[in-house]
Amino acid sequence: MKKWQNGAPFDERKGNESNPLKGRPRTVFNSVEEEQDYLKAQVDYLK
Repeated sequence: MKKWQNGAPFDERKGNESNPLKGRPRTVFNSVEEEQDYLKAQVDYLK
C-alpha cells in the first residue's frame, strides 16, 4: 500500500531478464503437414 501511495514501482525482480512473460521459443512450421507430423511424434512419445 505504501509503495502505491508513494508511486514506487511494484516490480522488484532481480536479474537481467527484461520481459517476465517471455518463455521458451516456439517451434515455427513451414506447413500444416509439418506441424501435424510434429504433434503426432509428441503424442507417440508420450504413449
